Amino acid sequence: LKMWEMPPVTCGANRATAITHLRATTTSEVVFSNKKSIDLLDGQTGKVIASTGVIGDHVNESRCLPLQVDQSPQQELLCLLNTPSSAVGTGRRLFLLRQSGGNLNIAWNRDVGAKDGKLGRPPGMAADLDGDGFPEIVMSGQDAQGAPITYVYDANSGAQLAQIAGHDVVGTARILAGRSVL
Repeated sequence: LKMWEMPPVTCGANRATAITHLRATTTSEVVFSNKKSIDLLDGQTGKVIASTGVIGDHVNESRCLPLQVDQSPQQELLCLLNTPSSAVGTGRRLFLLRQSGGNLNIAWNRDVGAKDGKLGRPPGMAADLDGDGFPEIVMSGQDAQGAPITYVYDANSGAQLAQIAGHDVVGTARILAGRSVL
């Protein structure tokens, strides 16, 4: 049974593909990207229902994770663009997308580390570290000299909560109900 076809895109678009619930409906949506934008497709029809519009080059190399970052019943999309292929200084971005009508808006955008294409995406990168019921984002990059550096960000606001120089994060682990550690 074929319901609909994925739209034609450039190489690498499958990286941002995810199934999510960004709208307040009972049906799922499909996240799909092309070279310069990320689209939200209706899961039943395949029609584009929201888009970021142009947000940069090589956006198709982003990896997106549906995430619940606040009290809203709608999920957001946490995306990580990790590529040496884009313009210098733009290949190490972490950003959160929120759907509003026909738009996927960038709620916040962070450059992580100093070297493009050198981000670490560990298992459990979105974990509730402080026990408030919402995730923090943990990831590693490299400083200007190439040394590892780990960052912790608030998933809802993008605020940097911590920085650990000289260390790569390898993941997070749940230790108590609602609590995780690096």
